Amino acid sequence: MKTPCHGHERRAEAPASEPGRRSRRPARRGFTLVEVLAAVAILGIALLAVVVIRNECIRDTLHIVDVNDAWTLGTLAMGAVQTAEVLDEGADGGTFDGFPQYRWTVVKTPVEVDIAPEYFPGRERSAIPAKPKEILRIELVITLDDPAPDRPPELLRLVTYAQKRVPRP
Repeated sequence: MKTPCHGHERRAEAPASEPGRRSRRPARRGFTLVEVLAAVAILGIALLAVVVIRNECIRDTLHIVDVNDAWTLGTLAMGAVQTAEVLDEGADGGTFDGFPQYRWTVVKTPVEVDIAPEYFPGRERSAIPAKPKEILRIELVITLDDPAPDRPPELLRLVTYAQKRVPRP
């Protein structure tokens, strides 16, 4: 009998014809077809989830870019409206130079301001202005011409108030 190799004894193997005995060929170990198919199915489901999440991230990133552009363009448009020489009630709209996919609409509506004596503590009633200043509510809306199917066309709505300015004769 040979000496054991690396601490293992060598067993005598019986012929394959005897039941319950090991054959000279060692049994091959591996995965069954069912196990492989189950692993592929799990991997496929996980991969599908990753692809769906990736597509949602791309769509959300593009929407964020649109909203960021709308904020920049809206701020510029609101500044132009507020600093115009004439600021009167009405509505206007259009597109931006270099950004034809973005549309803007501005609506300027008068707002009544009640000037009550309690707003002017310590002043005589005669010192309170008889006619309040005419104030306009300015609402600017930025929309996207061709939004994604699951996104609303409105990207931004800015509202501010300013004193009415009419042309001087």
